[in-house]
Amino acid sequence: MKIDEFIEKVSWNDRMEAERVGSSMIAIYDDSEHEIIGIPCNATNLLEITFLDDYSIYSFGKQSREYLSALIEEFLHTPVKERSSEKKYRLRWLKDKDNGYEVYVGIKNKTGCWCFDYDADCKTIFNKRDLELLKKWNPELASAIDVMKEPVEE
Repeated sequence: MKIDEFIEKVSWNDRMEAERVGSSMIAIYDDSEHEIIGIPCNATNLLEITFLDDYSIYSFGKQSREYLSALIEEFLHTPVKERSSEKKYRLRWLKDKDNGYEVYVGIKNKTGCWCFDYDADCKTIFNKRDLELLKKWNPELASAIDVMKEPVEE
C-alpha cells in the first residue's frame, strides 16, 4: 500500500485522520485531533510504531480499531520501496555540454547550507513537497526552481 493511499484510507473513517509529517513519518489523530499513533514511513514491524502512552483514553470503537489494525498490517507488509508514489528530483544548476559536466544544487545535511556539486555527485534528492517548501521559503527563486528540477530515475 502506498503512503498516500494509506493516509487516505485512514481518513475515510470518521473517527480518525492521518497526515504525513515531514518526509519520514505518518501521524494518526483521533476525532478530537489528538495524535495517538506515529508510524515511520519505512516501518516494517509493529515495534517501530509509536503509540501514545494514554492511548486508551482516546481509543476508538471496536470497528474503528479493527479497520485501523488491518490498514496498518497491510501497510507494514508492503515493501518500503513500493510505498512512495512521489516523483523525485534533483536541481540542475547548469550543464556544460562541451566539457561533459553538470552542476547540481543540494543541501548539506549537517549545516543546512546550499551546496553546488559537479558530475551529479550531489546526493540531495527532493520530492514535490520539498520543492514546494523551498519555493515558499524563497519566493524569489520559485521560477528558477521550476526550471532547474530534473526527474531522478530510480
